[in-house]
Amino acid sequence: IVIRIGDLNDHRPEFEEPVYEGTVLENTPVGTRVMQVTAVDGDIDLDRNGNMIYRIWSSIHPSSQDLFRITSDGVIYTQGNLDREVQKEHIFIIEVDDQGSPSSLQSYCRVVITIGDVNEHPPRFTASRYSGHVTVGVADESVGPDDMASTSIVTVRASDQDMGENARILYFIGNDDGRWRINSATGEVFSARRLTADSSQPALLTVQASDIGNPALSSSQNAQVIINILQTDEAPPKFSKPHYNSILYTPTGNGAIVSQEVSAHYTDSSVQHNITYSITGGNIGSAFSINPKTGVVTVNRTITTLGNLDFEQRTNYRLQVRARDAASRAYSDVQVLIQVVDINDNDPIFIQTSYTKSLPENTRVGTEVVKVHAVDLDSGSFGAISYSIIQSPTSDGGQFLIDFDTGVIWTASNLDAETQQIMEFVVRATDGGSPAKYSDVTVTLSVEDVNDNPPEFEKVNYEFYISAEASYQSFIGKVTAIDPDSSETNLVYSIRQSENARGKFVSLSHMGVSIILKPLDREEQGHYDLTIIATDGLHSATSVVSVEIGDINDNTPKCSQLWYEGRVSEDAPTHTLLLRVVSTDADISEAGRISYQLSGTGSNQFNLDPRTENKTYCTISILHLIYCILCKWDTGTLINLAIINFYNNIIIIMTSQAIDDGAERMSSTATLHLQILDVNDNPPIFDQNQYVNICVKQ
Repeated sequence: IVIRIGDLNDHRPEFEEPVYEGTVLENTPVGTRVMQVTAVDGDIDLDRNGNMIYRIWSSIHPSSQDLFRITSDGVIYTQGNLDREVQKEHIFIIEVDDQGSPSSLQSYCRVVITIGDVNEHPPRFTASRYSGHVTVGVADESVGPDDMASTSIVTVRASDQDMGENARILYFIGNDDGRWRINSATGEVFSARRLTADSSQPALLTVQASDIGNPALSSSQNAQVIINILQTDEAPPKFSKPHYNSILYTPTGNGAIVSQEVSAHYTDSSVQHNITYSITGGNIGSAFSINPKTGVVTVNRTITTLGNLDFEQRTNYRLQVRARDAASRAYSDVQVLIQVVDINDNDPIFIQTSYTKSLPENTRVGTEVVKVHAVDLDSGSFGAISYSIIQSPTSDGGQFLIDFDTGVIWTASNLDAETQQIMEFVVRATDGGSPAKYSDVTVTLSVEDVNDNPPEFEKVNYEFYISAEASYQSFIGKVTAIDPDSSETNLVYSIRQSENARGKFVSLSHMGVSIILKPLDREEQGHYDLTIIATDGLHSATSVVSVEIGDINDNTPKCSQLWYEGRVSEDAPTHTLLLRVVSTDADISEAGRISYQLSGTGSNQFNLDPRTENKTYCTISILHLIYCILCKWDTGTLINLAIINFYNNIIIIMTSQAIDDGAERMSSTATLHLQILDVNDNPPIFDQNQYVNICVKQ
């Protein structure tokens, strides 16, 4: 007999790692293998309960799912063109489903794919033409002891969409005539020597930008820088500062004021000048506008596509603002650096909607159970997340601790599946903002039972009654043991065969039910004491079962003799003992209670009490004057009840029948031979009182 135990889908697939991290270069071809995530399933029947299928469950950025795909066996491939400058990191939640029956189980892991930068973008100037001016005579004041001017005339700016060293830009003047120099790191243009009045022609410079990547890339279009050399009376407006810095807190709506400080003026206050302001460069996406009269910079009210400015989209803007004299057309440029400052406008987001984990109840204190993880798109302290366990209806979380910084949860006390099998509590992720933002996630822990408790019977002793006529495999009774570690059906029951059991009983192993295995006979043995053992495979318990065998009428009464002989003198006194008939019946109760009947010659002359009250004999005594024998139920003797007169040497032969009181009455018979003995109690009697006419011869 081969018994195959079917597998139950009771194990959730578990990823080998909670977080998988990988890097792929942005120029990686479509269809390139990136990594593989792997889960294991504790179920045995992998075809039925462990046929795991992987899928991308969610991503932080929806566009990530257009760029990557995962096969059913957990291999992640690229499926789109990657660009670090668009998105440098892709975060996914991967689900694995074991396809089990009757219901499938799932687990989740986090995948972080970092896009490695490739130097594929050359620097690009923010404007194709830059202009500045320097005033003859005034410029001399800015020249230091080494004859090099210390105040910049104009600043060129280029950007590179690459990252790191690939985005570091150096600037060069391509047609320098010796009058100008440029700071290679900042793009600021200075006069290289003192300018004289004969240097009145504008200078046209060509500036080139190059990154330091490998290989290095240069700007495809050089920037033109026009430097107007003005005489003293042509001096342009002068800004109140060499550059302006403003801070913009985001997100902010259209029309928000960015800077109120941008202003230019003339030193000669006696002359009225009409100065207008405009943004000539760096205004990416037309994000800002400037009041042409006041110079106040605001967020552009006409923005329709970008919506609110957001730190998570861009961290700074470098605007070039020009102040122009309407009369002389002389102008000055200044740089306005707008630093976008993050505010706490994003809630922390857990990478999973819930966390589940199973652990055995004998897990040691201090064991890591599960790690929760949340992300916050804000920066700095606004994006710094701390974790805490808060109370929930099913568990206050006191049996677990959580690392404030990492989200690792570990056991803080001993677990007991018999007390609580499911523990559910809430973990809160809180950012560092003021006021702080937070989000919650539910953690469900299943405490798996470990066999650390012995079973225990509900009773120390059980008593059952069964009829001796019970058939094979008849039900006797049920005993029940309880194991705190497992259900009742996990216990195995057996009978310890004592000497008087003789293999007549058997216990159904998982039911605690005893049945008859062999025929029972109360007369052979009327009582059994069975030791029942319940075991969970490691621990066991015992209980004593007393089985009382009920009697059935399966034995006939038996007379001690088949033939009884007796004699009695005819002058025997009343109640003289004549004869004792002895019968026995192996049954008990009603089935073993015997009554007697007489039959044969003269039996109708006798009075017989049929009750025996468990007596095993009857008595016979004289009843009538001639022959009168009574079978007395309580003594089993023949007793003379009256005077017996002897006539013709009477011999009485009768049959005694012993009958039990069972449902189907059974009987046996014995023959009684009783001889009445003559006594010389009669004198001779003449047959006539007188005799006459008697002649006597001589």
